Amino acid sequence: MNFEEMEQQISDYAKEHHAMLDYTAQSIEVLDEIMETFHERVNPCSEEEGDEIL
Repeated sequence: MNFEEMEQQISDYAKEHHAMLDYTAQSIEVLDEIMETFHERVNPCSEEEGDEIL
């Protein structure tokens, strides 16, 4: 997975959850929550499994 793919997945996830990512302090908190969710889902997996989940 490359940076552009990850960026697109984060953007899609934010839209699905009606969250705005607009560089405000609030959106940084939302991004942090999104990244934590992705980490929790991917961390116990191998790299290939993690890529597939994301």
